[in-house]
Amino acid sequence: DNLTNIIGIVPIIETALNTTGIYHVAHTGHFTDDNVDWLEGHLGIAGRIGREHWREQAQDTEDESSAQRKVAGKL
Repeated sequence: DNLTNIIGIVPIIETALNTTGIYHVAHTGHFTDDNVDWLEGHLGIAGRIGREHWREQAQDTEDESSAQRKVAGKL
């Protein structure tokens, strides 16, 4: 997935997320608070995930994709 579709994830952060095994928007949407704390500390981006609403944006993207699959008849 192109994680930079989430506002706030710039290419350098996408690369850093990829090195931690995060490649899909769905991963971002399912971050726990512990995941967020660890990632922000590891990447040196304190508060950014919550401030920029990465989880919510990812969940909205997933919801939109799911709705599009249903309309297309692909569940």
